[in-house]
Amino acid sequence: GVVIKNFPFQAVDHLAYSQLFFPVNGHLAVYDRETRILKELPGADLDEYVQTNAAWTPNGKSIVFSRGNALPMGSDPYEINVQDDNLIDQYVARKKTLKYNICIIPFNNGEGGKAEPITGASDNGKSNYFPAVSPDGKWLIFCQAETFMLLMPDSRLYIVPVTGGKARPLQCNFNAMNSWHSWSPNSKWMVYSSKGLGPYTDMFLTHIDESGNASIPVLVEKARVD
Repeated sequence: GVVIKNFPFQAVDHLAYSQLFFPVNGHLAVYDRETRILKELPGADLDEYVQTNAAWTPNGKSIVFSRGNALPMGSDPYEINVQDDNLIDQYVARKKTLKYNICIIPFNNGEGGKAEPITGASDNGKSNYFPAVSPDGKWLIFCQAETFMLLMPDSRLYIVPVTGGKARPLQCNFNAMNSWHSWSPNSKWMVYSSKGLGPYTDMFLTHIDESGNASIPVLVEKARVD
């Protein structure tokens, strides 16, 4: 299930952040392209959690994903959107929050295992989401915000070793929404989006050195998302 709230465009803030959207229920599932069988991944199929944002590690042996405390499942399994307007209003007013941890779980040929929170990207009082592992398997870059995910004004990009450690904010962060990041194949560059220049979303490139430091970002011109 997901919480979704669309805002009118009259205010500049609503133009920049037009929607509140985040999952409150969900299991990870694996689709076998040979057998055409879809099944849930044991260890990432727990009803007490919402499990989302799954991404492979480069060696194909593990999956990193975001996990938060789930809402109780509704009575209608085919109703995806949360229908409780009072609950949604509490989320909008931030009287109720949802914070995610980033975990890693072995794939184990589809048999899964125990999901473990990644130190530095979990249990830090923040919401941690959109994990992306560098192709060389060394670094994990993720978004961190006070709560929720997707279109958060306070979203900042953090980096931590995949094995866990002390997470650091990347030097390329702007002061408004940094997200939608992706590594280059050689693990030396990252493209990401930000609203640091205004209410519309721009794309930027930054270089990531061997110590996990980000360079001054470069605007990708003529790539603005209105």
